[in-house]
Amino acid sequence: MEGIIPKNQHGYSSFYSFLDGSDARWNVQLASMVEADCQQEVVTQVDGYGENTSAQVNEWGWVAPNAQLKWGKLATVDDEPLELHQHRVIASSAKTVVNDQKETSHFNAPDDFFKTQLPASSWLARLS
Repeated sequence: MEGIIPKNQHGYSSFYSFLDGSDARWNVQLASMVEADCQQEVVTQVDGYGENTSAQVNEWGWVAPNAQLKWGKLATVDDEPLELHQHRVIASSAKTVVNDQKETSHFNAPDDFFKTQLPASSWLARLS
């Protein structure tokens, strides 16, 4: 599943899936571009049972000056023992934060960020 979080607004988005059965997989790729003076929060949750059931969430976001983006921690709703993987990147013209670790490199514009960070085959790369 690939999705774009709407820009130009303050908002809260939630993505949820119930995985039922052995070897069930949930692969999600999300992108967001938060305009100046706006705030976004995005939460991903998963439920499910079954052997080898897992979720992989990749999230990329660009924030303009005075904007905020919070990628919530991928979690199960009822503490099921699922295999969870999450990769979060938030960038601006001042800094890049990967999985809550500040990086020294930064990007000049959202186009540079999304074209560099997103998978080449993803339609999300055309976000900006």
